[in-house]
Amino acid sequence: MRLRLEKEPVIENVTKHSAETVEKLRAMLKAGAPADPDPRRRNFYELENCSKIYYIHLSPTTGKVMLLAVWDKDPEGITLSRELSEATMACFGAC
Repeated sequence: MRLRLEKEPVIENVTKHSAETVEKLRAMLKAGAPADPDPRRRNFYELENCSKIYYIHLSPTTGKVMLLAVWDKDPEGITLSRELSEATMACFGAC
């Protein structure tokens, strides 16, 4: 699927990534990025560009995007978000 936001995305940089990373995510969301919904967490997605995977939460009430993690794309297609602990996600109150 493609995830594209109509309005200028408001991105909460929860894990303090660089401004460049946040701007890349913003551009991806405006243009329409390939996205995979997390099957275990509602409104959580993995977005990918050429070399990175962005793990985000899209709030259904506010429309804000929480940038939770970014990692290098695995050449074998294995994603790391499946390994995020429930305890880590619980701190965001969105599990």
